[in-house]
Amino acid sequence: METGYSILQSSNFFVECFRELMPLVVAATLLYLYYKKKITIIDALLYAFATEAYTMLYIGPTFTATLFVSVFILVEQAHLLVTGRQQIKREYLFILLLPFLSQIAVMLLTQLYKDPFYYPNGSNAAFYTRPLYFYLKTYLPLFAIGAKIVQDKDALSFESFLSTMKRIARISCFIALVQIAVQVIFRNAELSELLGLQHRYLIAGINGPLDVRVQALFSEPKTFSAFLSLAIPIFMRDRNYRMTFFAFVMAVLTSSQTFWVNILAASLLFTAFGKISAVRIKIVGTLGIIVGLFMAIASSKELLLKHYMSNRNDPV
Repeated sequence: METGYSILQSSNFFVECFRELMPLVVAATLLYLYYKKKITIIDALLYAFATEAYTMLYIGPTFTATLFVSVFILVEQAHLLVTGRQQIKREYLFILLLPFLSQIAVMLLTQLYKDPFYYPNGSNAAFYTRPLYFYLKTYLPLFAIGAKIVQDKDALSFESFLSTMKRIARISCFIALVQIAVQVIFRNAELSELLGLQHRYLIAGINGPLDVRVQALFSEPKTFSAFLSLAIPIFMRDRNYRMTFFAFVMAVLTSSQTFWVNILAASLLFTAFGKISAVRIKIVGTLGIIVGLFMAIASSKELLLKHYMSNRNDPV
C-alpha cells in the first residue's frame, strides 16, 4: 500500500480487516435490498455514499461501497446492451465520447507546448493511459447510473429523495453522537475506528474542543458537514426544529469550514434568487455565486490561517 494512505489506516490489524471488508458487505446488502424492491436506486446510492468511512485501502481509498454499487450497475447495463435488451440513443453517444474528445484536445496541446502537464512518476505513458482508467472506473459507471435512474423513473419521486436524505441525516447524527461518547468516555482509538472514525481525526489538541472531529460513517468530516448543510433546510421546511438544531450541532462538531461556507452560500442564494422562477437563471447564478465565494476564500487563505493560528487555543 502507498505510504500516503498510512494515516488513514488503523494500527490494529483486525480493525483494519473489518474496515476493509465493510464496503463489500454494505454494497451487497444495498444491492440485495434494491433488487428485492425494498429501496430505490437513489436510496442505494445515498446509503452507499453515507458509508464511505469504510474503504478497501489495501487497493485504494476510492474502493468504497459506492464504487462497488456503481460497477455492479455498469456490468448490468453492459449485459443488457450486449444482449440487445438495452439501446443507447444516438444523442447519448456524444456524451459517451466527450471524455475521448477532451483527451484528444489535451494531446494536441501537449504537441504545441513543452510538457505543460504533470506526468505521474515522470511517465508519458501514464499520462495518456490514466484517463482511460478513470473513464472505465468513474465515467462509465456514472453513465450507467444515469441510465438506471431513467429506467426506474416511475418509482422515484422528489419527496422520497427528501425522506431518504432526512433518514440518513438522523441516523448519521446519532452515530456521530455515539462516536463522541465513545471517544470521550473510553478514549479507545480502535473502538472509535470500528465506528467509522479515522485515526487522524482523533488527535487531541487539534481536532476541536472534544478532541474529535465527528464524521459519522461519511468519508471525512467535511463530507458529513456538507451533507448536513443540505439536510438542515429540509428539516426546516418540514418544521422539524429539534432535528434542525441537532444536525446543526453535529455539523459544528465536524470542525469543518465547509459547513460555514455552505451556510453562507445558501443564505446568499436564497436572498438573491428566492423569488426568481427561471430555472436557467438560478443555475447560472448559483454556480457564479458559489465559484466566486470559494475564490474569495481561497484568496484569503493566508489571512484565515494567520487568524486560526493566533486563536488555535480558543475552543470556540
